[in-house]
Amino acid sequence: MDTSGGYPQTDTSFKSSYITRIGLLVMLFGLSCLLSSRLAAQEEDETASLFDLSLAELITITVASKREEPLDTAPAIVSVLSAEDIRRQGYTSLRDILNRQTNLQIIGSNFFPHNKAVVRGVATSHTDNTVLLQLNGRPIRDATVSSINSDIYSFFPVNAIKKIEIVRGPGSVLHGTNAFSGVINIVTYDGADERDTELALGAGSFGTHILEASGGSAGKSASIFGAINHFGNDGEQIEGITDSFGQVGTYPMGRDGTQGVVRFDYKGLSLNALYSYSHTDNVRSIFAFPATELGLEKKFFDAGYQHHFSKNWNLSANYTFTGLKTHMTTQPPPADNVTGKDENHLVELVLNGSLGNKANLVSGLNYAHGENNGAANFSSDSRSIFGQIDYQAKQWLKLVLGAQYHLPDVAEARLSPRLGLITQFAEYWGIKLLYSSAFHEASPLERFTDLPAVVGDPNLKPETIDTLDFQFSYQRARTSYSVSLFKSKQKDIVTRVTGQPIQIINGGGINYQGIELEGRTRVSEGFSVYGNASYQQSESDEGEKGVTYAPDKMLKIGGDYSTGNNFTLGMFASYFGASALQQNAVRVNPEAKAYTLVSANISVNLGRAFGLEQLTAFDTSLYIDNLLDQDIYFPSTNSNRVNTLPHHAGRGAFIKISGRF
Repeated sequence: MDTSGGYPQTDTSFKSSYITRIGLLVMLFGLSCLLSSRLAAQEEDETASLFDLSLAELITITVASKREEPLDTAPAIVSVLSAEDIRRQGYTSLRDILNRQTNLQIIGSNFFPHNKAVVRGVATSHTDNTVLLQLNGRPIRDATVSSINSDIYSFFPVNAIKKIEIVRGPGSVLHGTNAFSGVINIVTYDGADERDTELALGAGSFGTHILEASGGSAGKSASIFGAINHFGNDGEQIEGITDSFGQVGTYPMGRDGTQGVVRFDYKGLSLNALYSYSHTDNVRSIFAFPATELGLEKKFFDAGYQHHFSKNWNLSANYTFTGLKTHMTTQPPPADNVTGKDENHLVELVLNGSLGNKANLVSGLNYAHGENNGAANFSSDSRSIFGQIDYQAKQWLKLVLGAQYHLPDVAEARLSPRLGLITQFAEYWGIKLLYSSAFHEASPLERFTDLPAVVGDPNLKPETIDTLDFQFSYQRARTSYSVSLFKSKQKDIVTRVTGQPIQIINGGGINYQGIELEGRTRVSEGFSVYGNASYQQSESDEGEKGVTYAPDKMLKIGGDYSTGNNFTLGMFASYFGASALQQNAVRVNPEAKAYTLVSANISVNLGRAFGLEQLTAFDTSLYIDNLLDQDIYFPSTNSNRVNTLPHHAGRGAFIKISGRF
């Protein structure tokens, strides 16, 4: 078996119960709409935008300090995306959303398509192990590969998203492994938001079909919200692609999946759940035609309870479970499919409170246990203790000190510190100077693999990264700008040494440095423009430049115009420079050139457009992706025998009709 990404797979009954699983998701969504005594009925004001509210009212985050705090004084470089931003641009997937954000790109491989979020150029593999994905502040980590997230990037119900908090830079001080170069926290609505129940149907290019539903309700002390998304298409079939063995075939880009989320709150108790079932076209780990499928079944569940000792002090206890089953073929026939099932369990206690009027403290400890009961049998454990204190030394100056001490079951312990100086030297102007360290624990597959072709090392050290950040920002209610400089040092990279067998070892390091610019302004009542740009460089310890798959330049500009509840037009253009790492391969496909991805969204209220009051609850939208119809290829991150793979489909148009009830 080839383990160059080789992750186990489920049994043959995986596909046969598809209809049953969709039915369960529909029932789960229906239950979430009925459990509480009153349905949310507050009309959504569609003219409200990100800049109608003050900074203190809207731009607050929880991802930096595990508590609510203003964006401008949080000890991290953070961007926030609102539900209104998402709606006006018409994005159909989390992948669409994240590809428009600062210094961020979703990449993948023939084996794990569109699986990895790359932040600040840290991209040495195709597994999603350097950016921590969270749902309502709780980590989603599978136990074996750490992590496979292509299903979430493709099928997460966008209609459930209230906001997305994106940290650029290390976050391990409070969030542990995988919070290496960034953290993406998806915050969903809850029943207390009193949104209308929504149902949407859509269709479009490449045989696309879309079904979305969401709704919630709230009682006196309880609330519940649920959402479901089903998305499927045949994908563009790109002909004339050469695989690792010189065979020329058709590269498929189809995907089909259903994903549902539920959020329930009762007094101090909170429950978050995600269920996903999907199939994505892939072409085996060694990239050999004929094409096959990657099947994923993911279960995520978090139960939390928060106890308030006083107005300023509380203790939170959480149990988080992530389970993953996979279905894949790693080699051409007659090789067998690989089967497996993994589980990751996390128990965490967090104490949060104020020390007088000037200081805040967060501290905690956790225990994680992972296991796989398939082809890669293993069991692993880790423990962490962490804390962070911020002190308001002056009205204009905040100091931050934090650290996490992480102890894996075998590998050496790791201390990840954070130091920060944050100043608001004028009413709208601020500076952040931060030093942060983070780690990524080697995956169990890398540690415990013991095959004739590939051998792992149980004593692999965690990869580490140390980052110095400087940000200069200007924040007002309708306008914000920032410039960020960063310099990072990645060490003990988990890599492979060619031989018989291949050895998985800790290798050298990579140095990164770059600049990021962000800005947005509301020009008039219905017109907003926004954008970002980034430039970065990477260099190995040996002095070789451009040693990761990420492009060194990105420029992303968008805007939207709305007449209120009647009509909305959104457009976005994203320029991605050519990947810094262009491989010299035996098999050659089209070059991975720079490209510009342009999308447009037009949304019209049917009732107001046709003067029919009975249709005012219905909107129709037209979303056009890859408007310039560019051929987009990206370097192969999983096979050094092939230079590139198709990365994005050609021009596509998608129509959706949604109703509020």
